[in-house]
Amino acid sequence: MPRKKTPATTGTKTVENPVTGLLKVDNAERFWTGINDLVFPRYERLGYDGLSTPEQVAHCIDWLVREVEAGGLRQFLREISGDHTAETLTALRAIGADHTAEMMELAITVFPEEVPVDQDERLAIMEDFTGRERRVLKDFDAGFFDNSEDLLKLLKAYMAKRVTEFHPE
Repeated sequence: MPRKKTPATTGTKTVENPVTGLLKVDNAERFWTGINDLVFPRYERLGYDGLSTPEQVAHCIDWLVREVEAGGLRQFLREISGDHTAETLTALRAIGADHTAEMMELAITVFPEEVPVDQDERLAIMEDFTGRERRVLKDFDAGFFDNSEDLLKLLKAYMAKRVTEFHPE
C-alpha cells in the first residue's frame, strides 16, 4: 500500500493558526500585545462592525485591560475605547466575567443616562463630574485590581472555543 504523503514528506510546512499560538502564551504582557496585534489591524481597516463577534469581544476586553491598567476606568471612558462601553459590558458577560461586568455597570451609573457613544459628548459630561462621581470610578479601579476574576484566563477559554472565527491578517 502506498504511503500517504504528509506535509513533512511533501516539503510543505504546516502553519499554526496565530490564535492557537496566542492561546499558549503564558506571559500576560505578551498575550495582551498578541491580542492587539491580532485584532487591531482589522479594526483599523474594517471598523468595529467589520470584526467577527469573537474579535469584537477580544478587542473590547483588551481595550478595557489596557486602559484601566494605564489610568483607570476614567481613562477607558475618556478614550475612544469608551465609545464601546456597552459592547465591553457584553464582552465581559460573554467571557464569563460577570463580577467585573457588575462592577462596571455600577460605575457607569455616574452618567445621567447611558454612556454616550460620542467621545466629545462623554468628555463634556465627565468634565462636570464631582468628587462623588470620581470616587465611584476609583472604586471600580480598586475592585478591578482586587478582583479574583482572571480576564486573561477567561478570554483565552472563550477564544479557544472560537479559534476559527478569528481572521488573522
